[in-house]
Amino acid sequence: MGLQTENRRSVLVIDDYFLIRRNHKLLLEKIGFAVVEANDGFDGLAKIEKYGIDYFSLVIVDLMMPSMSGAEFIMKCKERYGENIPQIMVCSSASEVPLVKKIAALGIAGYIVKPVDYKLLIERLRTMFPDIDPKSPGNTLDDDDDDD
Repeated sequence: MGLQTENRRSVLVIDDYFLIRRNHKLLLEKIGFAVVEANDGFDGLAKIEKYGIDYFSLVIVDLMMPSMSGAEFIMKCKERYGENIPQIMVCSSASEVPLVKKIAALGIAGYIVKPVDYKLLIERLRTMFPDIDPKSPGNTLDDDDDDD
């Protein structure tokens, strides 16, 4: 079972698309987060069982997934762990906004629209975790990476 260090937060990224999980992971690791990936809600619950609920500071979950949706995942977490769950951010398409409004009552910390604007995601993470070092590598996204 992994233990979170004081200087490193852990994020559970749940999405059925590998490329989305990978992109989230690359960004989150650059700004100092440890990342655990899951491919659906069932896998997400299994990762929480494996690592422990207290290991994660944040869960980023896709709303629409096969097997178990993001909304079902959130409800299962609430059933199993009560209010002792990490902050949850929902990630889904703009067309699902009405559903997001319905699940907002479950206590989500935020919502990001796909395709993800990673600069906006960093801003939201800084709001949620004010001690993220803005000068740490990867905490800014440069539009021009061709400067050699």
